[in-house]
Amino acid sequence: MPTVTLFTEAFAGLAVAVATGSGATELPRVVFPHPLNDRPEPDIRAALGERGATIVEGLTC
Repeated sequence: MPTVTLFTEAFAGLAVAVATGSGATELPRVVFPHPLNDRPEPDIRAALGERGATIVEGLTC
């Protein structure tokens, strides 16, 4: 099943550690700015838009 891991910068180390520990280092990962929860919706949409092609590519390869 195609999978892309999405996380914020604050969790980058953890995301890499979990992927490595699971033997899934080849899975696509997409990093977002941290934190997201206090950003205005247009900023969150922009961050997603900037990464959208990478996410779609990871889900369709």
